[in-house]
This record gives sequence, structure tokens and C-alpha cells, in this order.
Amino acid sequence: MHQYTPTSTQYTGGVIEADW
Repeated sequence: MHQYTPTSTQYTGGVIEADW
């Protein structure tokens, strides 16, 4: 899932998704 979160994030294809 692509979740916009300020912590533990990765830029994947310009989309910020949580590093769960």
C-alpha cells in the first residue's frame, strides 16, 4: 500500500510509501 507518512519512508517511483 502507498501510505503517506513522515516517518520511515521510501521514495518509490516518486511516491512516498511507508517502510512497513
